[in-house]
Amino acid sequence: MFLEECLFDNVSVSMTISRIFCVLPSKHVSLLIQIDVTQIGSLMDTKAAGYARTVLAHSLHLIATILDPQKNQSTWAFSLANNTSTHYGRSYLNNHIQIHINGKLHNFHLLAIPMYETHTGENMFHLIVRILDIICPHWRTQLIGVGSDGASSMTGQFQGVVTRLANELANMKFYRVWCGLHQLDLVLKRAYMDLWENEVVDIMKKFIAYLRLQGTLINQMKATCPQLSTHWLVMGHVCKRLLDKHITLFEYIDTAAKPITSTPPNWWWM
Repeated sequence: MFLEECLFDNVSVSMTISRIFCVLPSKHVSLLIQIDVTQIGSLMDTKAAGYARTVLAHSLHLIATILDPQKNQSTWAFSLANNTSTHYGRSYLNNHIQIHINGKLHNFHLLAIPMYETHTGENMFHLIVRILDIICPHWRTQLIGVGSDGASSMTGQFQGVVTRLANELANMKFYRVWCGLHQLDLVLKRAYMDLWENEVVDIMKKFIAYLRLQGTLINQMKATCPQLSTHWLVMGHVCKRLLDKHITLFEYIDTAAKPITSTPPNWWWM
């Protein structure tokens, strides 16, 4: 039942056809069209979601087979990588399985589990255990490490997800890995805050908030300025976007009926 709930939550009935076919492997798309669909436009959202659930269930079955040492003797252990994320306004606990097979290290996406409760270590722990108990019943003897984003709910000494998982294991050796990209993210976040005592970021936030409300400018540029966060990839993307469009932005600012108080000063653009 738990897997069925996750499948229905992850692939909602209202999911658009374009999103479904973006996540389906090409061979499955071809198969669906050969079997039942003459044109992609003739496929109803409900039927597309049903096909996607079937493909997802098949993928979970393959992962279960890979993790089963009786069916796949080339593997005996695996590690997890977990982090929380938000997609289309909904919180998810994202899970990846990292495993060594026939001389190659693989990173399989297991499942993004919808989270309806608070992001406590206990809640996330129970979500992970429920999926592992189904996909890999012997995970307590096979799991050798967990990677996380370093948040206290993940790595807390007593209540964190990683600590709880470690306490469940029969293995004496267990590896905790703090994601290198997240560490880099924290370093760059502090670096942004140090720029003129966070004035650079404050100015950018106010300017972007203004730009996202300007319908005429959005229509002219045929795009909305992306929202800002302190994640290094997002910050780089937003900065590049502003620099690429700076001529259009300057023209809009200069021709505005009233002065735009959130306009960054000249030194800021340097």
